[in-house]
Amino acid sequence: MKSQFIIVVPVLNEEKTLRNIILKCRNHGDLIFINDCSTDKSIEIIKKYKAKSINHKSNLGYQASILSGFLYAKKKNYKYLIFIDADEELPIRNLKKVKKLLKDNNDIVTGIRDKKNRILEKLFSITSFIFWNIRDPMCGMKGYNIRKIHNIKKNFTKKTFATEILFRLLKKNYSIKQIPIKVRKRKNNSKVGNGIKIQIMILKSIFLSLIIKII
Repeated sequence: MKSQFIIVVPVLNEEKTLRNIILKCRNHGDLIFINDCSTDKSIEIIKKYKAKSINHKSNLGYQASILSGFLYAKKKNYKYLIFIDADEELPIRNLKKVKKLLKDNNDIVTGIRDKKNRILEKLFSITSFIFWNIRDPMCGMKGYNIRKIHNIKKNFTKKTFATEILFRLLKKNYSIKQIPIKVRKRKNNSKVGNGIKIQIMILKSIFLSLIIKII
């Protein structure tokens, strides 16, 4: 039977954690992995446990994976969508709280991590709190009541979608709840990375969040 919830998990070379993610997440709703051209055994593990996946033909990046999952959930007419990263940094037990808050008629639920991985993430959190009252815009656990989100255009940029959708919905006065999340040490290195590309992406997201606020 189809669930009201779909759990979307972006994946790039997460073979060390996927088994746990599958076993722990599938009890919270329908589960789909967005495989961004992994080169390890990730897709083999997904197939072994007969989980659904969308497989990018080339590496498009984390933001594009989030967009793919969002469009899939809308197409399949799910009521609730929850994103969670595959590295187990964000404990899966928090899904229960996210689900409850969505069912309690909140449009958006997002986590507030107790630790952030990059200096620019901390800067982004400061600016988003000042202008939007959002303490952690880059948290990898977010939930949406997507049936209440109308007129969402499909031409978001694939480079900043995960944060852009959040601020565009807040601009339209959709309700939001934020929950504290105590992060765990990840088993793998960050697939988003700490290089110049991610720094530029964060700067673009900061700038875009300000533009959305002003315009």
